[in-house]
Amino acid sequence: MKHDMKTKKKKTTSANSPIKIRFRKLSDGRQSIFLDSTVYNLATGEENKSERHTYKFLGLFLVPENTPFDAQSNKQTLQLVEDMVRQMTEKYSRERFGVISSCASKGNFVDYVSAKKEKAMADDRTDFAKALGKMLKRLVEYASSEIPFTELDVDFLGDFIDFLKTVDAGHNYPFNNPRKLAGTTIRTLYTYLRLMINHAYKDGLIIRNPTKEFSLQGKLTIEEHERAFLEIPELQAFMRHETKYELEKRAFIFACLCGLRSSDIRQLTWDTFIYTEEGVSVSITMEKTEKLLYLPISANAMN
Repeated sequence: MKHDMKTKKKKTTSANSPIKIRFRKLSDGRQSIFLDSTVYNLATGEENKSERHTYKFLGLFLVPENTPFDAQSNKQTLQLVEDMVRQMTEKYSRERFGVISSCASKGNFVDYVSAKKEKAMADDRTDFAKALGKMLKRLVEYASSEIPFTELDVDFLGDFIDFLKTVDAGHNYPFNNPRKLAGTTIRTLYTYLRLMINHAYKDGLIIRNPTKEFSLQGKLTIEEHERAFLEIPELQAFMRHETKYELEKRAFIFACLCGLRSSDIRQLTWDTFIYTEEGVSVSITMEKTEKLLYLPISANAMN
């Protein structure tokens, strides 16, 4: 008594996969199993950008189910093929969407940024923590408090910039006119978002960094204004000026002579100063760029 080859209809794994399991009936009654995909190049194992069908014959077969043993053999063969497809699909997902593991794919980017902000607060990096908080607020307004790492792609970044363009920034004093976020503000918010995505990339939570493929200039036009710089005679005049705010004055002069941001100066401790025969320098991690910097300090600044 022959059994119908029902096993071949089971395609649970490939149903939602870019790789499909196919069958070709042979003259001897067996069915050859092969894979079919338009988005995954089965020959090279890479993304298929041509969108043409690629095939891979596995050298595996379903046999006519004349006995229970045949049925069991077909079941095991199909299970082997489905496991193979599952592994290939996971590899494709890692390369296409930047998912490094099922654990990472379930992670919440908002929680990740919140943890970074809390650590910055604990390390007395108040300005950095506040900047992350402002970015996080807009991020939650745009999406939600649940943003899986898998959603961090180029489209997400572009849509976030489009959202920021629509945000009501309140009224400008004293004219009381409604206004939107300034282009420079949007650029700053994106800078901190990019920084957090870079951290997630370095931490192994994503393997494709969308910020490397995203062009902010293509989404945002910022009107550049002429910048005014403090000239040396003006700084010298300021140094001669007497004020009751002597501590603030000395801090401002120190910042001018060193070229450090106020957020970086707040990080300085006596341990960050390095004394050598050549002079004095500081070793500091920049608050905004998080780059390690060795900076010579002039004698005037130290005085």
